[in-house]
Amino acid sequence: MSIFGEIGTQLKYKIRSLIQISQPSFKSRAARVPLADLHDIKISMVEPTQIVAGALKARNISTTGMALQKENFPANLKIGQKITLTIQIKNENYRISSRLVHVREDLIAIMYEEAPEEYIRALADYFEAEISALNVIYVNPQMLKPVVEGHSHWIQGNNNCGLYWISLDNGEVKNFELTFLGYRWVGQSGKSCKFSQLLDNGAENGPCPPDMIQLAEKIMNHMPCLEGTYRNKISQMLRA
Repeated sequence: MSIFGEIGTQLKYKIRSLIQISQPSFKSRAARVPLADLHDIKISMVEPTQIVAGALKARNISTTGMALQKENFPANLKIGQKITLTIQIKNENYRISSRLVHVREDLIAIMYEEAPEEYIRALADYFEAEISALNVIYVNPQMLKPVVEGHSHWIQGNNNCGLYWISLDNGEVKNFELTFLGYRWVGQSGKSCKFSQLLDNGAENGPCPPDMIQLAEKIMNHMPCLEGTYRNKISQMLRA
């Protein structure tokens, strides 16, 4: 049985009372994904055209809204102002009606009024790893089974996804297990990281491929409750 199977048995009833999963409505702010320059998403203004012409650059984006860099926008923007955008994801265009909800010196924030279901699905598929990693919680260590060799930690996500690791008194990480998107990474201090797909019944396929190392690091980089020190140490174990 994997680490997650053992923990799931221990906390079966306690976790149910802690985790509430719900689909966000358009009026509630969903977790937003920071955009890197390499993300193939293009945003342009449809109306009012007098605000700004040409491509816009987003700071972050979600299924309910986004933050745009304020450069090239005029100073007289008004809260509540209606803005219609075209958002291109993987060469597919989506027309989005939205309203301005916040203005700052360096950015503006908008919330969608009407967003096609096709756009929501496309965005969720495109940012599957990032969105899944943003929606995790750090489980109180006192609820975990004590371990003799150190301190246990568990970051729990949806659909049996999460990150478990044991830290030592000196701050080092003894071992970890990351399960996300149907993949599993297992690392132990002083040994090479093992990678497997859950559909392969957990069979360890040897050293982790470079693209899967990058995926694991991207997932951990978007976990808001994962301390940077542990993130860096687990990344080093992934690349060992």
